[in-house]
Amino acid sequence: IGMARSIDMARSLVRPVLGSGGGTTTPAPPAPAPPSTPPSGYTRITGAVVDAASGKAVRGAKVLIIKPGVSVHEVRNDTLKLYLHSRGTTNSRGAFKVTRKLGRGATYGVVISAKGYKVKRAEAGIKLGAGAPATLDVGKVKLRRKAKKKRARRSGCGCSV
Repeated sequence: IGMARSIDMARSLVRPVLGSGGGTTTPAPPAPAPPSTPPSGYTRITGAVVDAASGKAVRGAKVLIIKPGVSVHEVRNDTLKLYLHSRGTTNSRGAFKVTRKLGRGATYGVVISAKGYKVKRAEAGIKLGAGAPATLDVGKVKLRRKAKKKRARRSGCGCSV
């Protein structure tokens, strides 16, 4: 019985070749794939930026969402307008929300910067699937302070002779 089922399945995959006259068969082409439609809808991104050491809010941090397909390392001051999808700035509590919603079914790079802190870059920082919520809170993002530069000590009065 198992063998008969296999033969029936095999027959369903074979169809006669038109115009051959001899009843020759050839495998049927695979069924066409259903049309691919991108997931509909958009997601708003929210979160907070905090100091990695103290956990305190970082005010005025810039959160940049980079267009899908663009490396975060391509983003510079002169290319920012070209590659920027959305942005946000943290308030006094370190909270932010980006100005433009992100389309579902895409992956976005993220760049976060603040005065006195190291820039944080995430190549695939936000991946939104088809079932992403209307609002996604990314939680707390920690920034590390830049190392303070030591001043060179002057010897003497600093006068030139």
